[in-house]
Amino acid sequence: MAITIVSYNGITKQANVSATTSDIANIKKAQEMYRIQHGMAFSNDDGLKDAGLSSMENKVSWAPEDEYLGNLSTNTPRGNYLFSYSTYTEDTILDGTFYPQLTAEYFYVAYWDYDAGKWVEQSTAWYGDVDKSEYTNTQFRDDTSSSKCTTQVFEQCRAVSN
Repeated sequence: MAITIVSYNGITKQANVSATTSDIANIKKAQEMYRIQHGMAFSNDDGLKDAGLSSMENKVSWAPEDEYLGNLSTNTPRGNYLFSYSTYTEDTILDGTFYPQLTAEYFYVAYWDYDAGKWVEQSTAWYGDVDKSEYTNTQFRDDTSSSKCTTQVFEQCRAVSN
């Protein structure tokens, strides 16, 4: 009986790892295509559908721009995704070149990393059509302790600066 449970848990974990890896890859591809077609990243459920990701609609929560990693009113359990989108326009210097009134877009995806056993966030930032950067943040901690965030829902985590 114990061998069966261990085997089942291993198979379940691998299936979850594969599904999450596939979802994240699909989100990135869809976001890039949507941005090429519409001149900006998708920022709501309508954009998610237009990007061809309507099958993910029940697995996605959107964080209001002002609330991301603050007092979130969302509830993102393991296996689901929390999206956040923000944009601003200001004078910017990139690689020593000045760009007046450059629009920057930020798209964040928080999710449970089944392989690492913790919550992570991947973000993409576009600086007009000039530059793009990607970053993965794995520095989330439980609200009540200093250990890595392994809570059942993302909203109980807090970001920790490196």
